[in-house]
Amino acid sequence: MKLHEINEEIAKACDMRTKSVLAVQRETFRRLREIIERGDRVSIPEFGTFLTKEKAAADGGEATKTIRFRLQTASTEADETSDEDRKARRQAKKAKKAEAAEGDAEGGDAATATAAEQP
Repeated sequence: MKLHEINEEIAKACDMRTKSVLAVQRETFRRLREIIERGDRVSIPEFGTFLTKEKAAADGGEATKTIRFRLQTASTEADETSDEDRKARRQAKKAKKAEAAEGDAEGGDAATATAAEQP
């Protein structure tokens, strides 16, 4: 499907003129390009995410930027969580690791003391 066909379908669905859809579309893509060129991440709900990755230069040449697009599927949509949820999970994981490390430290000391007590 070509872009002008998509614009015509959008115009029909939104009861707009095709030229108006084209103007909005051009401005949208212009802004997306600016954001991506700055290296910022662009996430479009129910569509996907654009990411900019910089690859280190080989043999002292210039670094190159690549743009990646990750399509959001129904399963990633369902799995997607807010930043607050991710932070809470990260903190819980850190707390669990700290508890495990603390338990290992206590268990290790007790094992050493028991071994030292034996003749």
